[in-house]
Amino acid sequence: MKIKMDQKILTTEGDVIKNPNNGQEMTLRSISIDALLFPVEKDTPKEKNDKYDLYKKVNVASKIIDFTIEEVAKLKKLIGELKPQLVMGQAWEMLENAEK
Repeated sequence: MKIKMDQKILTTEGDVIKNPNNGQEMTLRSISIDALLFPVEKDTPKEKNDKYDLYKKVNVASKIIDFTIEEVAKLKKLIGELKPQLVMGQAWEMLENAEK
């Protein structure tokens, strides 16, 4: 599934959400990286390594990344657990509307 990772996350008014920590525009890539690198106490070393491997795939210069269905499911799960509804909903739509 090819997904455009530089898609912007918007406010309810349609403006691009800025990251409060660094002022950069929030994108599908940036929230995916945040979700993948967020420390979860219950993660096993294997789960941590799997997240790190997916992080390396997401953290590339390419605007479009080809994901497996399993990778998309993992991103949706992590984003769903860690992000607020407005961000999560947009991210899920972007991940679900990928080119098959």
